[in-house]
Amino acid sequence: MHRFPAPSAPRIASRRHTLLRSAALLALCSGLAGAWKPSTHIAVAEEALRDALDDGYVSIDQLSGTQVVATRQYPVDPALLQDLRTYTAQYRAGVVGPDAYPDLLTGQQMIHPGDLPSTDPSITPGNSDAWLQHLFQASRTQGGAARAFTAGFITHAAGDMFAHSLVNHYTGGAFELGANAVQHLVLEGYIGKRTPNIVRVGGGGALVTRNDLSISGAENFIYQNLIDARPGTPLHGLYQHNDSRLSIPAIFSKRRAGLQRDIDAYYARKADLLRRIRDCRPLDFSCSRVALSAQLAAHMAANAWKVEYKEHWRADIDAGLRAWPQVSAALSGQLIFTTTTGDLTQGGMDTNGAQQVLSTYTTRHLLSMMGAPDLVGQVAGFDLLPPLELAFVREFIRDRLDSMVQRSTGLSLDDWQARMTNPELYFDATMALPGGASLTLDELNRALGLTDTGYNNPQERFNLATYAPTANTLTLSKLVMLSQSTFEQVIRDLGGTVPSGLPGNAALGFIRTFDGDHQWNNSPLLTANSCALYSKLFRSQAGDGCAAVQPVVCPDELSSGATLNINEQRASCNGRNVLIMQGDGNLVLYKNGRAAWASQTWGNTAAARLTLGGDGHLALYKSSGQRVWTAGTWGHPGAYLKVQDDGNVVLYEQVGVRQGLSGPRTPGVLKVRGTGAAKGQASPPLPFPLLGRARGASSVLPR
Repeated sequence: MHRFPAPSAPRIASRRHTLLRSAALLALCSGLAGAWKPSTHIAVAEEALRDALDDGYVSIDQLSGTQVVATRQYPVDPALLQDLRTYTAQYRAGVVGPDAYPDLLTGQQMIHPGDLPSTDPSITPGNSDAWLQHLFQASRTQGGAARAFTAGFITHAAGDMFAHSLVNHYTGGAFELGANAVQHLVLEGYIGKRTPNIVRVGGGGALVTRNDLSISGAENFIYQNLIDARPGTPLHGLYQHNDSRLSIPAIFSKRRAGLQRDIDAYYARKADLLRRIRDCRPLDFSCSRVALSAQLAAHMAANAWKVEYKEHWRADIDAGLRAWPQVSAALSGQLIFTTTTGDLTQGGMDTNGAQQVLSTYTTRHLLSMMGAPDLVGQVAGFDLLPPLELAFVREFIRDRLDSMVQRSTGLSLDDWQARMTNPELYFDATMALPGGASLTLDELNRALGLTDTGYNNPQERFNLATYAPTANTLTLSKLVMLSQSTFEQVIRDLGGTVPSGLPGNAALGFIRTFDGDHQWNNSPLLTANSCALYSKLFRSQAGDGCAAVQPVVCPDELSSGATLNINEQRASCNGRNVLIMQGDGNLVLYKNGRAAWASQTWGNTAAARLTLGGDGHLALYKSSGQRVWTAGTWGHPGAYLKVQDDGNVVLYEQVGVRQGLSGPRTPGVLKVRGTGAAKGQASPPLPFPLLGRARGASSVLPR
């Protein structure tokens, strides 16, 4: 560390003060400016993780409006699955995403906003997806903690896509300082307080706390791919796109690059003089060893001490930037995901703890990263930092958060913390401000499926699987875990067209900004398939660009206690598969117009109806009441039958409810075999065993 006095603070223009204090507020609020509060992000991700780790498969529902018409199981990418099992805490840390990494301000100012104008025509416009794809490609070569962290980071983007479509609808637009910011924080904060406590996967019922998030093993990956922006690296290109003047990694990566240029120039000049001295022959009158040696001595006398200083300075910057991931992780635990008990209604930001983290970093690293004070700069003749960056770092050192927040917003740090900690007290007054669509606390409670009309029962929490924005986030979080080939199978199973050039993950290729809404509209999947495919995967929600899609009513289900009479049928949503109770008493399954199976109950054994009893017993009966065929499926109360798009006839049974979720846990499957079905043709006996899970691409029925 350099042994120089701390630099004195210069006078800064008012415009710069405003910018810097706004940056401080963004740092304060970043955990809530990401649409979902981090607790909601992690709660949804934990459910996706739970589904993946129990058997290596995730459940993907096919929807028609709000109705689930099919549920398929798909294998998690094998390499990612192993990493998720080993590095679960690193996955959760990644889920906090750019709200914490590489740090509060860089994430909010550079990764979240996406496309921002550039004055440099040589710079290709960048966006949030470019950051995601950069991390995705880098993590594939490293694996381990890096891949688990990146999967979480992309999962954060999946949540922001749906959350911002909702929140921006009610606040009038993306997060910006002013009334809009207050509305964002109050709305997101309240949903966060109503988020179910997060039961840790494999934790025996224990709740997730901030201690269950870790970047251990991923620190170097974060440093290399989010902080160390050396010229010539992909990260350096990403840092050129947006305003980087308020980013510690950007400021000091740029300063280090300048130091390196000076160091390289010194040694290049020295090497050139040494070469010329060596090559100068005694009788070569075109050169003079004496003169060249004098030049070398003068060059070293004037610059060697500066270069030695700059080498130490460069080393200090390296050390400070390498320490930055742990600073961000510590701040995340103080400001972002702060719970120490797992009760999401308790606790809040520890601003004193955050101040201590920043103070320690300043003492150990930031002062020496600043380099020489003004006096040395004047004597040595080299620059420190550009004026705005220098002003930002100095004010960062001096004021941290307190006075900057007060002077830039008119609200004290305590005022902001009160709105974030108790959003229900400010909800109706804040959401009544001009901006987006109107929303009251009672209306939001009803949308969340709560019975509480205010905040009288803090322990009442909403269901992640039934509230459309979190249900959609959960679906995409699961799709993030699939390999590209498996994701393509999902598209085909839904009757969609697989576009060319998919970038390797379900959440890549279209999220131009984490802060915007309707980002799915940028997806090549919609270009190829329109909103029809979207509506089969995701529920309609406020602010959704595809919300106008009318649900298709599929006559594919025979409910518990229902009867299929003569000439009645059930058909799959795509219309290709039909189960019909024919007039001759034969129950026949047709696939693409061809008989695939028949009950062989015609003539003397002609059935008059197919009945699914309340106990799950599926059977054919004559008009006299005599049973002529049975599937032997007693003991499954509430079961219902579906004819699926893939040609499978599936008996779904209620077999339990997951923590935080509702609805069928997994379907039992009635297995139909045989190909003959026409009248008079023989068909193998129908075993109809209950099989447990129907996996996404497996053949449960013959095709």
